[in-house]
Amino acid sequence: MTINTYTGITTYEGLKGLRHERAMYLGSFTLLDNLHAPRALTQTVQEVVSNSIDEYLVGAGSEIKITIHKDNSVTIQDQGRGMPKGPDDSFDDVIRSLTKPHSSGKFEGNGYAATGTAGMHGMGLKATVATSEYMTLHAISHAITTDKDGNNVLTGGLEKYEITVKQEEIVKSDIIRKWDKKDIEQQSINTFIDKNTGETIVTGTTITYLPDAGPVSETDEQKVFESINWVNTDLYPRFNSSAFLNAGLKITFVDERRELDDEETTYLTKTWLYKNGLAEYVAELSKSQQLLSKMKEPIAFKKSTEYEGHHYEVQCAMIFTEELDSNIISYVNSIPTHDGGPHLDGFKSALTKAINDYAKANDLNRAITKSGKKGKTLGLFSQSDVTDGLNCVFEIRVPGALAAFTSQTKEKLATTQAQPVTNEIVYISLTEWLYDHTEIANQIVEKIIETKQASDAAKEARANAKKSRQNKDAASNIRTNGKLKKATEQNPNKNELFCVEGNSASNIDRNKKYQAILPFRGKIPNTDKYSIADVLKNAELATLVHELGCGIGPSFDITQMRYKRVVISVDPDADGYHIALLFLRFFHKFYKPLLEAGFIYVAILPLYKATKYKGGKIVDIKQYFTEHEMNEATEQLLAEKYIINRFKGLGEMDPHEVGDMLTNPKGRNLRQLKIEDEAELNLKMRIFMGNDAKLRTEWTTDNIDYDAIYEAL
Repeated sequence: MTINTYTGITTYEGLKGLRHERAMYLGSFTLLDNLHAPRALTQTVQEVVSNSIDEYLVGAGSEIKITIHKDNSVTIQDQGRGMPKGPDDSFDDVIRSLTKPHSSGKFEGNGYAATGTAGMHGMGLKATVATSEYMTLHAISHAITTDKDGNNVLTGGLEKYEITVKQEEIVKSDIIRKWDKKDIEQQSINTFIDKNTGETIVTGTTITYLPDAGPVSETDEQKVFESINWVNTDLYPRFNSSAFLNAGLKITFVDERRELDDEETTYLTKTWLYKNGLAEYVAELSKSQQLLSKMKEPIAFKKSTEYEGHHYEVQCAMIFTEELDSNIISYVNSIPTHDGGPHLDGFKSALTKAINDYAKANDLNRAITKSGKKGKTLGLFSQSDVTDGLNCVFEIRVPGALAAFTSQTKEKLATTQAQPVTNEIVYISLTEWLYDHTEIANQIVEKIIETKQASDAAKEARANAKKSRQNKDAASNIRTNGKLKKATEQNPNKNELFCVEGNSASNIDRNKKYQAILPFRGKIPNTDKYSIADVLKNAELATLVHELGCGIGPSFDITQMRYKRVVISVDPDADGYHIALLFLRFFHKFYKPLLEAGFIYVAILPLYKATKYKGGKIVDIKQYFTEHEMNEATEQLLAEKYIINRFKGLGEMDPHEVGDMLTNPKGRNLRQLKIEDEAELNLKMRIFMGNDAKLRTEWTTDNIDYDAIYEAL
């Protein structure tokens, strides 16, 4: 690290820069609760797995194995082509791949073109090394030498080696074994036979690392990870989606922390393998939903094209349902793009055009009258019309050199070429499918017409309501409902709305200028099966809708949002968490753009407060958010003469005390709700909020570690 004392500019060199700016490359390092690991911890695994998927995509191996060891280190093993270590006995190339930023392009120049996940042993892997106590790499790979001109060339032989790095320090580097070209016979891209022994040699890479939960340096007390708390339910969705996206790839997970009393399996083991890839993925997403009656299987296609001299591939699967909400999940090179990008724009545009063109060509775009007869010709369907009730997963494979994202966490694609590529493939493929399946295609159009007619009617009703003084007064009465404590500030960028549990909680201390309080009685309804009309029939939800000010459904306009924050505040108990989940489903279903834009928060309230007094004055306050935290701290707190109070609910707390924890910007603990994994969130919502009890039972059986819970208690 160097510091220019004149300019104040600090320069970090090598992995120190990645370590210092680690959140830029891996995501959040903050431990939010005991139920989930920091996103960055989970992401370190995915960064290594992405490189293994690259190998599968070029036909090298069909299985990736991930193991969490008892010491919390992780091993990722693949059957790829290994990592060529460089010419002669040099480890320079491997060292650069692991430790030198901006040195990527795995195998480039040696006929090993990087494809697939855009990993290429790039910044993600180096960020994992930078945030690890150590990383050990074992590989069996092709041997490389230099020709007379100094160029690196493959010898046709193999090498097995091991290297361990600790940041930039090389702790160990050994060549374990070599095979000359004459001694081996190649069977496939990754399999060889030793002619002398008959031994089968499979190339591949095995990486083991231990995340660093210690200080950055002796002089810097900043932690990399507060603790290493692998949470399997954080990892499972990543492995599951990777297997879905790569049909035929087997992903095996072993948790050596969980020993089983089983004759066949020593440790907890899970496997993901899908023959039909995205078709199975979208079928899983739609598991608890009612499909269109004629839709027996997903629309699925996988096609490639050349564009501006580069090769692209798009795969897609979709199902139309009778549901009200849509679920469109996009990926780029196996990476979930939660914030979309040009490929998502291209997909929606192609989908809309294909259906509009089909409906127009077959004279289907006509209004449906009350008698069931065809009426007047309708205008073009909008994107929201055609996506109503649609579940879809699609992926575009972009050449590694062109795969650009708006950030290192890769949540939004920046490659503009993806839009015309996706547009072309989706339009042609979907059009072909519609004409090959006219019966279901016609039913899809009928549903879209119903959606459009309902949308048009809602817009008309909204326009009429604006003109009606009576409706305006009624809306005003619903909006306040006698319980809302309004804010006086007219600037929405300063205002906060607190949705609190219980009427008595409405008396909490607040800044009346910009903080509004909306109490709710008990639990709001489960809106999983609610329509917009159902929402507006519920007095409390209608109050919330009117107070948000941005409309709902076809009338939604985020620019009219009256608050910069909507804070869900509930009691810190099981009922409170259930209420928070009900709110989350409401916002996810009807106000997803607010979640995506970061308007929605949950107030994390403590279960316990420990207060220390001296001379009748408060000298220290500590808060504890779980029973486990409190149990661990109780003995020490009592020894230091802290007074411990348990909070039972907002309504039983002192208004000033609640204000300190909820409305005071300096003392409160707010968590911004964001969609990390759209597919996983949608599936969880359907599992926990849907009517299929069997799904909930299956999920609970597969994912809840009761033994671990009992041990913690």
